[in-house]
Amino acid sequence: MTLKSRRVQTVEKELGIELHPQYVKYLDQYGYYCSGYVEVFGYTEKFIGIDGYPCIIFTTKRLKDTYHLGPNHLLIAHTEDSDYVAVLDNDTGEVFETDINGERTLVASSFDEWFAMVRKRGYI
Repeated sequence: MTLKSRRVQTVEKELGIELHPQYVKYLDQYGYYCSGYVEVFGYTEKFIGIDGYPCIIFTTKRLKDTYHLGPNHLLIAHTEDSDYVAVLDNDTGEVFETDINGERTLVASSFDEWFAMVRKRGYI
């Protein structure tokens, strides 16, 4: 059994879910990611509390009803125009975009694929 980092333990405890392995790897390596127009939510011990952007705990808890998120969904980023959000399905590892009407579009079959895509593109 692999020991989980403090970052992962904090996020899982606060959200009451087990994180997808690819997102665990991202949290352990980056904490959160911000470069140019790309900001991928996460968690790091350097954050002052968990109740603000870009904390994954805050974004997921605060906006889950607005974007009709399921119990195993993480709100991982706002899209460039902010009308849509990127969501990780912790069960399947898929990433989809959704709006306030709950309309969903699959954008990547895995978090790793999605993260590589947005880093290469330079926007979400």
